[in-house]
Amino acid sequence: MSDPFLRVIAESINVPEVLRQVEDPGCGGRVFFLGVVRSKNGGETVEAVTYDAVAPLAVKVFQKLAAQARERWGQNLNIAVVHRTGRVNVGEAGVAVAVSAPHRRQAFEACAFLIDRIKVEAPIWKKEHYAGGPSRWLEGHPLVG
Repeated sequence: MSDPFLRVIAESINVPEVLRQVEDPGCGGRVFFLGVVRSKNGGETVEAVTYDAVAPLAVKVFQKLAAQARERWGQNLNIAVVHRTGRVNVGEAGVAVAVSAPHRRQAFEACAFLIDRIKVEAPIWKKEHYAGGPSRWLEGHPLVG
């Protein structure tokens, strides 16, 4: 088990690097989630998304969630989370989550938990840019309950 690899970056996500972070010969299950910008949302044609984040706070949220995942699915999980900021075009990756665990079920469940909670808890905002020029910030989740 290694320390979680947790980053907020402005450049493209290096998928092989993310996967390397969870390599472990003691783990038989590796799960990787790659969230990419889709071309349609709510009937609108999307050209790109701009992500804005409070990076130090986002990484703290990632740390908290990684600790919760290890408490629930085992301390031997290896975890990597990388989230983009700035403009991300359709088809490009905005977020990557990788988990390795001794068994596949742990890896699948921990990976799903991490991406689901990141979307709710991390101070990361998304502005969609639409064909024809308009753009808008999407509704998020309150940071304080």
